[in-house]
Amino acid sequence: MERKWIILLVVVLLVVACGSAGCAKTVSKLKVLKAGDAVADAASTYTDSDTTQENQMYAYELLGEKGTVYNIHFEGNGPVDLMILNPENYYRYDRALDGNSEGSIRGQLYLNKKEADIKFTQPDDQQYRFIIDNTYLMTNGANAGRSVAYTVTIS
Repeated sequence: MERKWIILLVVVLLVVACGSAGCAKTVSKLKVLKAGDAVADAASTYTDSDTTQENQMYAYELLGEKGTVYNIHFEGNGPVDLMILNPENYYRYDRALDGNSEGSIRGQLYLNKKEADIKFTQPDDQQYRFIIDNTYLMTNGANAGRSVAYTVTIS
């Protein structure tokens, strides 16, 4: 439980810092999903609906163990870029959003998608993140020049 409060505090600090500094990105959601926990109902399914504005990204933490299977369904009213990244590649992604290139971003990338069904089997015990990216970062990615209403279901 203490970890969740620390993560929430970091997210709030990032939003406040970016809001006052005029950062290009906004981290408005950082959800913690633990394998086996019932996050929305008894079937361990988590559903979220929201709208991501232009040049905004949302990150959902996937906290499982090696072999944990996540079924992710995304549906939006416009295309976005979807990614599943390990900590090293999330760091590269985060630095790239700040304008500091740290090499290529590697992970499961689903560019320019209005809808996607993704099955992700966690290959190790690292902390992975599912990203909904509505920024201009990715080459050949979605055009981020509008808001996108979406629903994501993770089970």
